[in-house]
Amino acid sequence: MQRLVLFLAVLLLLISGLAFLPTNSAHAQVPATCQGVLDIMLTLDSSGSMSTSEFQLEKDFAISLVNSFTVSDTQVRFGAINFSDNAILSNGLSGDAAAVNAAITGMAYQGGSTDMALAINAAQAEIGARGRANSTRIILLMTDGAPNDRSGTLTAAQNALNAGTRFVSVGIGAADIGYLRNFSTEVVSASDFSALPGILNALVSATCAVGAGTVSGGCTVVIPETAVLGRMEFSQRAYWAPEKITPEVVINGGTYYVLGIDETGAWYQILLLCNRLWVPVDTMTPAYGDVNWNGRPLPTNVISVPGWPSEAVPTPTLGA
Repeated sequence: MQRLVLFLAVLLLLISGLAFLPTNSAHAQVPATCQGVLDIMLTLDSSGSMSTSEFQLEKDFAISLVNSFTVSDTQVRFGAINFSDNAILSNGLSGDAAAVNAAITGMAYQGGSTDMALAINAAQAEIGARGRANSTRIILLMTDGAPNDRSGTLTAAQNALNAGTRFVSVGIGAADIGYLRNFSTEVVSASDFSALPGILNALVSATCAVGAGTVSGGCTVVIPETAVLGRMEFSQRAYWAPEKITPEVVINGGTYYVLGIDETGAWYQILLLCNRLWVPVDTMTPAYGDVNWNGRPLPTNVISVPGWPSEAVPTPTLGA
């Protein structure tokens, strides 16, 4: 009888102890890590579309991201910017993870608009000033919305791309993911701020892949000396060749480089991020009021299109 009681007692202890063993819960994640020579500018949205508590979740996530990398002066360095109406450089590029995390912790909620162009320009300025020659340079943009100035943001992104910087973006909640894909090599999305920890591994993997050059995207565009910055007053359908419309691509009104004109004189070729697209000449005007381009005539140099205008034009691959 004593043996039976002892056996039952031991069995009860074993069963109760199972409740405290670690489980492979779907919510339990171990952050991935990677190594490489990367200069990453974290660019955190703190606009009024989020609450102060949501901004805190964004900051907590950014710190987890920093801790997922081997941060040092010879490997991965981080800088941090907090943007809304202003773009505030909280910490320049640094190999000191503790200093970067302290800067992120100290970021103050702004609660204004979403001046994404200003943030990109500030991030690129830091990369241009302090980025290492042997590093992959990345602007890691986190946002829950869309920019105030869509065309201005595209121009800022194009300038960064031309300088060799890549973009990895995090779209949160109602962020315009399609817009972010215009200039980002990788876009990772979270349904809301509380879901951010669940995308950590995916974001680290995406950033590492961009750093290693194992994913396509990004480009370096050489802008010809003959190009002129012109203005498009209203949104316009894009054409991949004269009279060959590009389905579902609409160019927002704004300023764009005009590279030249076709042989018929009816179409301008413009630069939109990595793509050379065509628009009717009556949709573009000189960029009056711009300090550098005030009223400069649009270019008249002819850009030949194979097969145009007498033959069928082969369909290109956008982004190539």
